[in-house]
Amino acid sequence: MKRKDHLPNVKKTNVFLSYFSSLKLTIALLFFIVLLSIAGSIIPQQEAFIEFIRHLPAGWAAALQTMQFFDLYHSIWFFLLLGLLSLNLVVCSLNRFPVTWKAYQAKAFPEAFTSLENLPAPLTLMTEERRERALQRMEALLAREYRKTEKRETGQGTFLHAEKGRFSLFGIYIVHLSILIIIAGAVVGSIFGFNSFIKMAEGDSIDTIHLKDNRGEKKLNFSIRCDRFSVNYYEDGLPREYRSDLTFLKNDHVAYHGSLRVNHPITFEGIRFYQASHGTMSGGRIGLTIRKEGGKEQRDIFSLDHIDRKYYTGLQIAYDPGIPIVATGAFLLFAGFMVVFFSSHRQIWIEVDTHGDHTRIRLAGKTSRDPRRMQRELELLMDLYKNSGDGV
Repeated sequence: MKRKDHLPNVKKTNVFLSYFSSLKLTIALLFFIVLLSIAGSIIPQQEAFIEFIRHLPAGWAAALQTMQFFDLYHSIWFFLLLGLLSLNLVVCSLNRFPVTWKAYQAKAFPEAFTSLENLPAPLTLMTEERRERALQRMEALLAREYRKTEKRETGQGTFLHAEKGRFSLFGIYIVHLSILIIIAGAVVGSIFGFNSFIKMAEGDSIDTIHLKDNRGEKKLNFSIRCDRFSVNYYEDGLPREYRSDLTFLKNDHVAYHGSLRVNHPITFEGIRFYQASHGTMSGGRIGLTIRKEGGKEQRDIFSLDHIDRKYYTGLQIAYDPGIPIVATGAFLLFAGFMVVFFSSHRQIWIEVDTHGDHTRIRLAGKTSRDPRRMQRELELLMDLYKNSGDGV
């Protein structure tokens, strides 16, 4: 009875593993993630949606806003798909890892290994060279080409083994891990990162910013002061360069001072500041001249000499703690693809025995990918042996 009760649980576990480790699920999740990304590129997001919804019926606008279509990259749908993709990768990796680990630890010469007959298309060379000399030359050649070799004596003859790229068996797991790290970095940046836009005139200091997406205010653990703002123009009146000289203060002490220009942001305590815009604001100085005119009835005449415009600088503030995590994942992804596509686990077995009055040398091999390359490698090894003579 206990055994019968246990069987349904095993079946459920197998169904779970089969479903979440399937390639079909991976493709489906990637399809919906791409679909949401396309929708996020077409449908105005965050503040930009305000103008867009004015052209929609009230019911449609309310429904789309409730379903978070105007903030897809922070929506529950997007996070749910990323979570399912992460679960799919984890289950897939754990489900297949035991087989990979077994292949990684496999012995070069299993207990039942007695010939090359079970390996694909062995190459054969007959030579009049003594068996001991041929074996010595082949060992030296393998040691030069593969660094690591093994030998096994049997009743049929002597077998040599060499291999390359055993670590390539784990290439796909590096790719899976890198994708998980990139997803983690995106989620961390989305949850803990923030964006803001502020306007500052010369002499202004702030330590609190208004976050975008109606996320309220955030008090910084430092103050920003705009010491000076300057604009240079081309002859046609277009701005050539505008620059903000900023000072960052912590505990009323100057922690950093720098000039902020377009395409030359400043990073302070992980927060990046960009020169985004500029403009004029009220509060500038007005120059007046007062003079007396008239005869007996003098009166004051006011004339406007000049108006000093007061500039403000527009700063874009961004903080994304997920960037280092995503960068690490991207590096691992590149490394994983290099391992997967440009390396393989290649093994070569060589049998040296006496066949009548001649010494027979047989070569065979197997690889985790690209069998044609394996065949070329065997042929090259055979040619090296033929041409090496006593030079090996």
